[in-house]
Amino acid sequence: IAWIKSLSCLKNCGMSIIEMKEYLKLCLEGESSIPERQKILDIKLKELNNKINGYKKVLIIFIGNRIFIMMF
Repeated sequence: IAWIKSLSCLKNCGMSIIEMKEYLKLCLEGESSIPERQKILDIKLKELNNKINGYKKVLIIFIGNRIFIMMF
């Protein structure tokens, strides 16, 4: 169950199947692969932050028939 939760989290973070396979391969190698796994996660974190910042630039909220545009 823990593996399935981990895969689900990686998928939600935007990892492709190929990236997930590589990451899990590194996990099976044990603690010696922690630095490499950390690099992979750091890259994904930067990518996610860039996406979030892009979404924050223009946030459109639909309320009834009105559209409000909020700039951040």
